[in-house]
Parts: sequence; C-alpha cells; structure tokens
Amino acid sequence: MRRPRSSDAIPALLRRFDVAVAPYRPVPNFYFHPLKIVEYLAAGVPVVYPDQGDLRELAGAAGLAYPPGARDHLARRLTRLMNNHVLRRDLAKAAERRGAEFDWQRIAERVLEFACAPDSMLAQPIGV
Repeated sequence: MRRPRSSDAIPALLRRFDVAVAPYRPVPNFYFHPLKIVEYLAAGVPVVYPDQGDLRELAGAAGLAYPPGARDHLARRLTRLMNNHVLRRDLAKAAERRGAEFDWQRIAERVLEFACAPDSMLAQPIGV
C-alpha cells in the first residue's frame, strides 16, 4: 500500500481558503509561470495578485489585481473580498473554470497541436 505524501493533502487544504494571495514584489520585466497561482485556481480559490507580467492573463476572471508594491491597494482588495461573499463566490467559480484549463492532459494536447501546426501558425501564441 502506498504511503500518502504530505503534498497529497495540499489541494484539500487550499480548498479551505476563502482567498489566496500571491504577493510578488515589483520586478522589472516580470515573467514566469507561478505554480502557486495555478494551484490556487485548480482548488477554486480566488486570487489577489500584483498586476505585472502575465499574471492578469494567468488568473483571468478568477482574481483581483493590485498595482505591484502597493500594499494599501492589496489591503483594499483583501478587505473587499472579505466583506463581499457574492464576489468571493463568483471569483471562486471562475477560479474552478480557469483551473480546469491547466489540466496536464489539455496542456500536452495544446503543445502537440502547436508542434504539428503549419509554419504559418507558429508565429501565433498558443495561450492557455
């Protein structure tokens, strides 16, 4: 019998969150694909994140952005979510939908589709 890993409990723990925060510091030319946000979305948790790089595109309609480094704006976003259960619910539903788009099978299919595309299609982003 396989012994459960402690990481197996993470999705269930994340689903207990009302809101998740990805408080990245301001970074010029910010670009990376933060697994933290993908995990929040997959758990159906609304995300508050700094509006930099591709984070807005990554979160989609499942979160609220704030200006990078603006702690007062971050606090206002969190207060708004804590005081508005309808907004939290709507963002959580959007997070579930968005998180489903990051299924490894779907991502692999998109990569294969892109790899097999005619050269004229290669100049277009594949998106997620």
